[in-house]
Amino acid sequence: MTKNKIIVLIISLIIILGLIIRTYCFSNNEVPEVEKKEEISENSEEVVETPLLVKIEEPETEQQPENQAEQTNDSKPTTKKYKASNGKSYDSIGNINIPKLGINYPILATTTEQTLKVAVTKYWGGNPNEVGNLCVSGHNYKNSKFFGKLLNIKNGDTIQISDLNGKTLNYKVYDTFIVDPQDTSCTSQLTNGKIEVTLITCYYENGNAHATKRFIVKARVE
Repeated sequence: MTKNKIIVLIISLIIILGLIIRTYCFSNNEVPEVEKKEEISENSEEVVETPLLVKIEEPETEQQPENQAEQTNDSKPTTKKYKASNGKSYDSIGNINIPKLGINYPILATTTEQTLKVAVTKYWGGNPNEVGNLCVSGHNYKNSKFFGKLLNIKNGDTIQISDLNGKTLNYKVYDTFIVDPQDTSCTSQLTNGKIEVTLITCYYENGNAHATKRFIVKARVE
């Protein structure tokens, strides 16, 4: 074999070897990259399809001495029947009166879609006029029914709460504010031994047809 043929053969082998190495590198680098992109795409779909969950914290409860709880249970009837204009009877725990706004309704014992159409309702807390934070909810109707006028309340105004023993206490408003629906911090029962009430109603932001916020009124016995 001549020298020129040997050189041509060596060059050909080098070219063939280079093509083999290039093909191998492409096979090991490009294909996994495609697989990696497919994997990312699948994970992205899982994230998009996962619903967003809002955790609603349970209201804090202030522990009372056992003897105080026993006295409360013994001295106060649990509920009283209230007959609504629809002819049905509902359990009530007392009455709320805000003279300045002309608000005067029984406080029904439970909050449901049906009871909210009848009167204002107990949302959380203990019985009226007890140490703690009685939370009362009511609809903000445009015809001023229930808590329809509540947004007109001011600090220093009086809220009267009557319990089932006929005792009425005056609560003075000390704060009003707006919160997101999932914010339950206003229902905390940690009142430092004070008797408080929290009123909760819908707040229509920027003229929206649907309520996106909640209007809160805080008051306590002084």
